[in-house]
Formats: sequence, C-alpha cells, structure tokens
Amino acid sequence: MLSWSAPAYARFLSSEALAQRQVPSPDVHSIGQSAIKADFASNATAAEDADTSAGDEYVPVAFSSYTAVHPKTQMAIDRIMNFKTASKVQHQIISRLPITGDIMVKAKTGTGKTAAFLVPAIESLLREYEKDPERKLKGRSVGCLIVSPTRELAKQITTEAEKLVKFHGWNVQSLIGGERPRDQLNSLARNRSDIVIGTPGRILDFLTQQQMFTEMASKTRLLILDEADVLLQMGFRKELDEIINLTPADRQTFLVSATMDRKVRELAPVVFHRGFDLVDCVEKGETNTHLNVKQEYVQVGHSHHFS
Repeated sequence: MLSWSAPAYARFLSSEALAQRQVPSPDVHSIGQSAIKADFASNATAAEDADTSAGDEYVPVAFSSYTAVHPKTQMAIDRIMNFKTASKVQHQIISRLPITGDIMVKAKTGTGKTAAFLVPAIESLLREYEKDPERKLKGRSVGCLIVSPTRELAKQITTEAEKLVKFHGWNVQSLIGGERPRDQLNSLARNRSDIVIGTPGRILDFLTQQQMFTEMASKTRLLILDEADVLLQMGFRKELDEIINLTPADRQTFLVSATMDRKVRELAPVVFHRGFDLVDCVEKGETNTHLNVKQEYVQVGHSHHFS
C-alpha cells in the first residue's frame, strides 16, 4: 500500500497528465474531498517510484480463499457463477474486504469488474442489514442503487447480481428504458428492492416522478456509478448530479471507470462526500482503456438479423 498525503495526491490527481499516466497496481490512495478540489499542477511523476512489483505475473487465487466473503455469496460464486478463481481485477478489489468507505475503481471493461464490485456491494449491504434487522425483514427500501450507461450493460449487471444474491433470498430490480414504467413500478411495489440497477434517465424519472421510489431511494445505503467515464461521455452529467443529490449524503459510494479523465476527476468531489480510496487495476505500461482486452465478433448477414 502506498501512503500519500492528501495535498500531494491532490497534485497528482488534478494534473492534466493523469489521463495519460498508467499508475502502478495495486495501490490504494486515501484522499479527502477538499484535497480533490484543490487545483495543483505538478507532482504527477510521484507515482513512478511507488511500486516495483507492478509487473509481477498474477497467479490466480481461489474464490474460496476469501474468508471475508459471506458463505452464501461463496456458494453462488461456486455453484451458479461457476467461478473457481478470481481474475486479477477481482482479486485486487475483493481481497480488500471489508470495504467500509468510498472507493474509486479504475478498471478496464472485460476484466471481470462487474463481479469485482458486486461482491463488495453485497458484503456492504449485509453489514447494513446486520445493523438494522427490520430493514432486512421488510426489504422495502433500495439497498444498493447501480447506475449504468446503457440498457445492455444494465441487463448484464442485473443477471450477474441475481445469481450472486440467489442464496441470500434478495431481489434485484431493473429500471431501464424500453420497458413499461408501470410494470417496473408494480414490481417495486410488490417485491424487495435489495439491489436496483438502471440507466440514468429512467432512474431519474422514477426519483422525481414516483413518490414511492423517491422514498425508497431516500434510504439507499450504497450508490454505484459503473463505467463513469462512459456515462459522462454520453452526456449524463446533469442526470448524475440529480441522482447523487437525491440519495442520502451518508451513503457508501463506488465509482468505477476505465479512465480518470478530466470529466471523471470533476465528478469525484461531487459524488464522494468524504475521503475515498483509489483502487487502480490498470498496470503500469497498460493502456488506460480496454484496448488490450481480447474482443471477438461475428459478422452476420442482414437476412439473419432479428428485428
């Protein structure tokens, strides 16, 4: 673990050069909100000497070795997800459990990051339920709210979350466009809402136009912004600001992004209401985004397309 003073790391974080830097992994840096806002322009080279082991080859770690993960979550990982070992990104985050504060995770798409933030989210929610058994019993408020940039990604996260909470008896709700709002509202009224996953527009519509959901979200214990850089690139900054303001100030927050460009850095002091840890899962020498993640595609003739 690399220790930084808040002002020193603020100089590093606010530097325009940061978007082009590859910070060694795994490093965790604690920063305060006032330090994030500070406008400094140097010291971006401080990370160069931070970690000499960043290039070490990752040896897969068995999920069963994470003793901080609840047995029911472990059961889902093994029996439903059929995950035996953790990806490097998953290990870098899950090995830090319990995560009790706010975190910013820098991780590339396609590296197993969804499970990497869902498992800690489940553990955080379990702690909240232990503090308030009545909340667990009723399940009428939103435990964890996850904001995703696209319907497709929201559906993927929903599917993965449903598998991971299977043995907890929890329920996962989805709020995305393309589906009838009335059906979604009825589902919220009838079922538990331990985890709610959606796109910015639909979530904000429900927060501002549906009193029942407004009240449910007012007790949210964890807010997760997934692919924050994409959310901002797609022009959702206004929606994010409103969603952030309509959730409790004392909530826990995870911000997940493939890059830490200027827009993400400007969002950080808004979404984090206290000091947070940066978990950098992009190794020194790697590109900031998913350019090195293997991608495959199949070309299909137009006559074989589904409408």
